Amino acid sequence: EMDDSLGEIMATVKEEGIAENTLVIFFSDNGGTPQNPESNAPLRGNKGTVWEGGHRVPAIAWWPGTIAPNTVTDQLAISLDLFPTMCDLSGASKPDNHFDGISLKSLLLGENEPGSRHLFWNGLAMRDDNWKLVIDNDTPCLFDLSQDIAESNDLSAHQPDRVKSMCEAINTWKADVDDGATPQ
Repeated sequence: EMDDSLGEIMATVKEEGIAENTLVIFFSDNGGTPQNPESNAPLRGNKGTVWEGGHRVPAIAWWPGTIAPNTVTDQLAISLDLFPTMCDLSGASKPDNHFDGISLKSLLLGENEPGSRHLFWNGLAMRDDNWKLVIDNDTPCLFDLSQDIAESNDLSAHQPDRVKSMCEAINTWKADVDDGATPQ
């Protein structure tokens, strides 16, 4: 059903002659669920977890005449990037609030990639480039995703300084989020 519905939307955009003025971004905010027969292999975990199988998904951006066709990147992005990106692309000013996301405008336009950054999930995981720290049952586990996409080889005993700095970064992030967060 989703394929059919997206096909109808894309056909309408083309029929109306507005493709060059239309940016389509398609992605999910989570991996497959444990209830469905899909496999997230070789990724560990699934929807609702901080493991890669819970949130590593592909994304597609389409904007004829603006985004070069067949462009592929491994750039890390998150749904929180959409608002700053749309503000940047439209020329709208962002409110003076703090945003966890960044603008992906330069990436979409093929100018350059934003580069390395920290991402956080639920105060229990963070990415620092290819390094990922997961707090699992109050125990920090460290993975090098460039070598271990399955998060199966905990390197925390070999990288205590990195673990310490990443744990500190998570705590700083949690304090920042708690300061001024709206009640949920």
